[in-house]
Amino acid sequence: MNKYTAHGLAEAARSGRRILVLTDRPAEALDQFRDLVPDATVRRTNGDQRIGFSQLGVIYFASARSNRHRGRTVDTLYIDDPQLDWSWHTMRHQYEPCMSSSPDGEVVRP
Repeated sequence: MNKYTAHGLAEAARSGRRILVLTDRPAEALDQFRDLVPDATVRRTNGDQRIGFSQLGVIYFASARSNRHRGRTVDTLYIDDPQLDWSWHTMRHQYEPCMSSSPDGEVVRP
């Protein structure tokens, strides 16, 4: 993930948005964010990888090949996995429930 995308997602989370980043390397993505946002709270416990902000915004990191997205409610789903992007039309039913309760849920693909 490039630093401009990371800064944009961090600013959205600071404003209170809940974001799920689907990536092929969630731990590496979390480490990249940690360096960019020193004012955030980082949590990495039992596969729960996230960065929290004071305005209740949060960025979750999960592998697109796992079920770590289940049970999450998010406003933005950011896909940072090129292989998932190719098969989005067949897999989107797995991820759309995450955004069902958000009034302005969105999917962002690079």
